[in-house]
Amino acid sequence: MVSIASSPEQLTADWLTSALRESDQLPTGNVTGVEHKIIGTGKMGDNARLTLTYDGDYNAPTTLIAKLPATDETARGMAGALGAYHNEVMFYRHLAEQTAIATPKIYANEVNDEGTDFVILMEDLYRFKAGYHIYLLLLLAGMSEHNFGRRIFSSFY
Repeated sequence: MVSIASSPEQLTADWLTSALRESDQLPTGNVTGVEHKIIGTGKMGDNARLTLTYDGDYNAPTTLIAKLPATDETARGMAGALGAYHNEVMFYRHLAEQTAIATPKIYANEVNDEGTDFVILMEDLYRFKAGYHIYLLLLLAGMSEHNFGRRIFSSFY
């Protein structure tokens, strides 16, 4: 289990090497550099796109998305009180594989006992625009919004 990195600055090359090694994405070699850019307009948490460099040519991701707690203490406290961070980590840990929908690959997924600090390191789905994936899924599946929702929830009931 990797430690919880609460900010993009804590997502160092060493931390990322450990996370990718634990998720079997980087059996040898090391991350040698990381650049981050805050993306999105998260209200309860912060998201960053990470661009990685390695000390060799490995079959490892060159970009990742990090989901982190909000830097705003009020938003962070509210998210912790509502269980938002805990619930998202638990979704990816226990439920994502059981759904009928595609989810990003997860490389690190940790939350503290209080539920106020977390990190999710996931596949970068940069080629999609926000919301566009739902429209495409509906078109490809030939479903209405109602049937799509029923399909998602039928995985659990």
